[in-house]
Amino acid sequence: MADKKVDATTGEVKVEEQPALIHVIHCKPVYNYQSVEFDWQINMSNPTPDFEAMERFYSLMLEMLVRVSEKAPQREANKPAAPVEEPASEKQKEILRNFHIDFKPDITKKQAHALIKKSMDQEIF
Repeated sequence: MADKKVDATTGEVKVEEQPALIHVIHCKPVYNYQSVEFDWQINMSNPTPDFEAMERFYSLMLEMLVRVSEKAPQREANKPAAPVEEPASEKQKEILRNFHIDFKPDITKKQAHALIKKSMDQEIF
């Protein structure tokens, strides 16, 4: 879109270009608990080619998600993935050793906490 202005001193017609109005659209195709996010710029002075290109790219991303999903292990709907428990800290392991409590090398923070608490509850002060 251009604006025409006439210079008052010279009478010359000047054309000033308006900056294009750009909209950014955030897209997130989702398939089988997997997604891809991307932003797409649409020039609103002629949006049709940009929308068509965005639609093609969106379809490609969705096809990719379907391919990836076919190779990925499946999980039941409404069943959350098992949480990963953190390993016990060195300080927790040191306390367990000081209380002479045997523990597995892969003990978790939660398990170590329970053993320490149980041991402290049994101590007589």
